[in-house]
Amino acid sequence: MTLHKKTLLVTGLTLLALFGLLYLTSQLILSNSFQQLEDQYTIQNVQRAQNALDNEIKAFKSIALGWSKWDDVYHFVDDKNQAFIDSNITATAFTDSDVDLMVFVDKYNRIVLDRAFDKSTGEAIPVSPALKTLINQHDMLVNYGDVTSEWAGLLKLPQGYLMTVSLPILTSLGEGPINGALIWGRYLNTERIAQLSDALDLNVKLVGYYDLNLPQAVLTAKQNLTSDHPFFAIPENAARIAGYTVIHDLDGKPIALLRVELPRTIYAQGQQTISYFLLALVLIGITYSVVNFIHLDRSVLRWLSALSAAVTQVRTTGNLKLPINIPSHDELANLAAGLQSMLDALAVSRNQLQAANAELEQRVQARTTDLTKAIALLQVEVTERQQAQERALEASRFKSQILANVSHDSRAPLSTIMLYVESMQRGYYGPITDKQAARLEGVMTSATQLLSFINNLLDEAQLNSGSLKLNSAPFSPDHLLRDVGFVLTPQAERKGLTLAFEIDPTLPASIMGDAERLKQVVLNLIDNAIKFTDQGGITVSAMPHTETEFMLTIADTGRGIPAEAQSRIFDAFWQVDGKVKGHGVGLGLSIVKQIITLMGGTIDVTSELGHGTTFTVILPLRLPPPPQSVERASAPTLTA
Repeated sequence: MTLHKKTLLVTGLTLLALFGLLYLTSQLILSNSFQQLEDQYTIQNVQRAQNALDNEIKAFKSIALGWSKWDDVYHFVDDKNQAFIDSNITATAFTDSDVDLMVFVDKYNRIVLDRAFDKSTGEAIPVSPALKTLINQHDMLVNYGDVTSEWAGLLKLPQGYLMTVSLPILTSLGEGPINGALIWGRYLNTERIAQLSDALDLNVKLVGYYDLNLPQAVLTAKQNLTSDHPFFAIPENAARIAGYTVIHDLDGKPIALLRVELPRTIYAQGQQTISYFLLALVLIGITYSVVNFIHLDRSVLRWLSALSAAVTQVRTTGNLKLPINIPSHDELANLAAGLQSMLDALAVSRNQLQAANAELEQRVQARTTDLTKAIALLQVEVTERQQAQERALEASRFKSQILANVSHDSRAPLSTIMLYVESMQRGYYGPITDKQAARLEGVMTSATQLLSFINNLLDEAQLNSGSLKLNSAPFSPDHLLRDVGFVLTPQAERKGLTLAFEIDPTLPASIMGDAERLKQVVLNLIDNAIKFTDQGGITVSAMPHTETEFMLTIADTGRGIPAEAQSRIFDAFWQVDGKVKGHGVGLGLSIVKQIITLMGGTIDVTSELGHGTTFTVILPLRLPPPPQSVERASAPTLTA
């Protein structure tokens, strides 16, 4: 996948994630805010309805006060004269006062007169027996502590909800003693509830508190209405919301729910606002992403593509002199300049190698000519000097071998260079001058480093591709470390360093593993320690770690590694100090890390500047299987 596609994919996924997060946030914050505002508005309207109902009761009480403070009524409850009834307890009185029933009680709590009037038929009807029962059972309706006592509220009767007022009967001057009680009632029927709704421009209803088959919304409201929270609002659907409060009777028990239903205007406006807000954010996000992608494409991706194309062209053509130009002044331009410098250095190095190879070819040809002449002379004296003939034959064989090597190594210039440089250093072609020896040593060093670099590159490629396989076989840790010491001790001694090996006697003498790869790891770590240690020495230790693991430690007294660099020393092509010459290209520790990981182990480093470095390798401890006994062996024994 190209960088363009990756950038588009990441940008698109990021936008989707941000839009989803914004949507959830808006729903959690803005939607909840609008919901709370809607609940407050609904509860305010429930309070308006409750206040309107209270005002209706107060107005009804004001009318009843004119009757309770009337001398005629005061005397009627004592003498029960018919003239009062005939002249005052009439249909006109009920209609004018908008009262549905009247009950007169004397000071002995006896009902003197009760009258009810059906305004639809214009006829008198009996007072509800349930009301009489309530009057007999509740002293607060008939007994008063003083002339200011009264009671007004709603009662639940079989006929419906009754707006009830109970007042003490006093003289026209409002004086006592109290001579009884006057009880008026007005039914809150559908018509009166509708009038209340029209006056408030609300949909007001009374719902029986103990009615059966109540809707779930009403049941939820009942559960949430308490003395601390006397009002509750709940959405009934996407278009309507209802608010509730409780109405209590004489005993303070709930008898009804005052319900106010409203359209969800605030909620709809809130959802619309959220939609507009999200749409604006989407447009802004898309615009920003497009502008950002265009900027990224013009300032980064385009030049990366050009850089990639240039590198590909160099790889396919082999032309190290192709120019790499990035017309910018940023990190990409620095990268292009660095790559150009590297290509120039590689071109110079290749030219030097070709020149050295040509020089070696000339020398080989010259020596070959000399050898040919010598062989011709020896053939003349073959009968006289057999030993000279044998040397001539040996020289001829050597010449043939050199020619064969030259023919073979022409396909591998690096191996040819190393072969002939080493041959010349050993004097196979005659004595050489000090200047020539120094030059040959430089060529050999460069070739060795390049060969090591190529080998490391091959190992790195195999490790990265997963094609590097380990060979598991029994080996001796002691012998392995002795071989390593035999190879590297001279190198350490040339720098005046000591190289010590410590093997724990409890470590098994033979374990399973890839001895060659483990030797490569140890050689690399000790070689690094020798390179970066100026005085003191290196100590290599091998010991058991757990029942299933063993541990190798390579500790030196060298310069140490900065703390900020310790996390990167196992990265490929990375060095602690890029300015240090002759210390490789930064692949050794990367290969070590990957080989140890492939073996199922771990490697850690602890270091302090000026106090040396310690590498700790922990590997699985696997023992070779025990040899089978002769009696159980099924295969024949082979001897050499």
